[in-house]
Amino acid sequence: MSPERRTEIAKKGGAAVPKEKRSFAANREQAAAAGRVGGKISGGNFKHNQERAIECGTRGGIATGEINRNNPERMRELRAAREAKKAVQQEPVEA
Repeated sequence: MSPERRTEIAKKGGAAVPKEKRSFAANREQAAAAGRVGGKISGGNFKHNQERAIECGTRGGIATGEINRNNPERMRELRAAREAKKAVQQEPVEA
């Protein structure tokens, strides 16, 4: 899907909710406080904690693998993509 199409769809979704009913539309301080709480709970970003980044990436990979193993069509797509990538990598580079 093109970026323009995604933007168009997102705008429609945002416009469907009246401004007064959007989360934190009326209270910026409440929005900031909620963001701080969410950051504390999630542990923030991975910039300063490489071990946490590795752990989360591993868990995500395992979860994705479990999902894909239960979806034969997706597994075929992944295998085909992997084979195509190998074929491109093995092609000689012309100078």
